[in-house]
Order: sequence, then structure tokens, then C-alpha cells
Amino acid sequence: MDIFPKQCRKCQNNTFTSLDFLSCVDDCSKFNAYPNGRACNRTPCDRSCSSCNGPTQFNCTGCSTKKFLFSSQCLKQCPIGTSAYKQNSNECFSCTSHCSACNNADSCQVCQSDYFFIFGVCKFSCEWPFFSDLTNSENYTCKCCENCMLCNLSIGCMKCKKNFTLVNQTCLENLFLSITLNQTKNPFLIYLKGNQEISIILNSMSLTDMDSSLPVMYEIIEANNMNQSAYIRIMDQNLSCNQTLWLSFSFENAIFGPKKYNLR
Repeated sequence: MDIFPKQCRKCQNNTFTSLDFLSCVDDCSKFNAYPNGRACNRTPCDRSCSSCNGPTQFNCTGCSTKKFLFSSQCLKQCPIGTSAYKQNSNECFSCTSHCSACNNADSCQVCQSDYFFIFGVCKFSCEWPFFSDLTNSENYTCKCCENCMLCNLSIGCMKCKKNFTLVNQTCLENLFLSITLNQTKNPFLIYLKGNQEISIILNSMSLTDMDSSLPVMYEIIEANNMNQSAYIRIMDQNLSCNQTLWLSFSFENAIFGPKKYNLR
């Protein structure tokens, strides 16, 4: 609040005599000046400051809306590792360690060079179950295990993307398999087509005779890794038409369980 006496040599508490000694003011910055004892100093603030406590560019206490206050200076932008993240303030505050840009004191947005970004923190390297992503050379990141949808910094992957199953904090692709009985050429010829390398599927496959619960012998007629398919032929001479056949897989993450086929 301003008080306007005719002549003023001494002001009330918490106010300062103006430069012309004609008034008492509670803020010297309106004269682009700074307090010196009980009076506003006749030497103005540096033109870079909107308020100050001394005459130089290193004595700023406030800046215009287009500049940022850092270490008593008014700058065009906050230095690397700081950010004006406090509401209604243009003062630069420090980010977390090794962070070059942030939106609050505890969460980083961009890490300094050669550091990896992970959950708002900057780390020198990525640790399992996370892996280094160098796609963006200006902002390295630690990504969760491949095909993971939800991660936790301490335990790793918690939820996988669609068509993947979580096994020991790792996302494994679910096995999908199309099985066709080719009855035109041979009632015991079976065509397999999957979504994984066919050799992996064949190595994990077993055939079982439901009547005897015994394994059924088969041979691979043709395997094509390009389109992930294969033909197999049942070799068991005791297996006949009108019998039930089960196909089962030993994949840990297989969603394709034992399935029944009636041989005609």
C-alpha cells in the first residue's frame, strides 16, 4: 500500500522512501530499484531484472514473463538439469540426478546424454528385465521386456500384450495352430500351420491314442519354415479309422491344449 505525505524522510515499518522522497512504498521494484536500508536505492536494477537486491545482472529476484530466474539471473531458458515446473512461477528449479528436462522435482522427462530414461528416473544402464532402446539418439530409454504392456521397476513385467503369456516376468508368444486332416489323399495325413517356427512346434508336439493312452508314432513329410507349416503322417499301423486321436503340445505358454480328432 502506498502512503503519500508531502515530504517523507522516514517511512513506517515495512515501507521504503521513494526515489524522490515524496512517498513511502512497500515495493521498490515499481521504480526498477531495490531497497537499501529504509529507502529505495537510487541506482536502478539491471535492465534484465524485473526486481532485484543489487545493481548487476546477478542480483535479480524477479524476471519478466518471457525470462526465467536462475541463480539470481534472468535467462531466456532454464539451464539443462533445471525446469520452471512450479505453478505460477518462472523460476528454474533442479531436476533429479542426470536429468536434463523435468516436469517436477521427482520425475524426469528427458535424461542427459548417455543416460537411460525409465519411469521418470535416469540410469547409467538398463538392468534385467529391461533392455536398452537406442532408437532415439537424443533420449535413450529402458524398455520393459519385449511385448510387455505393464511394467514395474522392481519386479519387471506384470502384464503382457494380447496373444502373449507372462512366464517368469517375460512375455512369450501364445501358440496358435491350425490342424487339418487331409482325408482325400490319406486319412492319416495331417497338415499343421502355426504362428511360430514350425521346427519349434514339431519338436514340442506329441500324439496320443486316447483308447490306449499310448504315444502314436508319426513322421514329418514336409516342413516349411517360410510359411510355418508342415505335413506329418501317422506311422502307427494299429491306428485305424473311426478312432480318436489327441494332439498335445509341451510349450510352457501354449494356449493350444490337447485337442480331439476323429479319424474316419
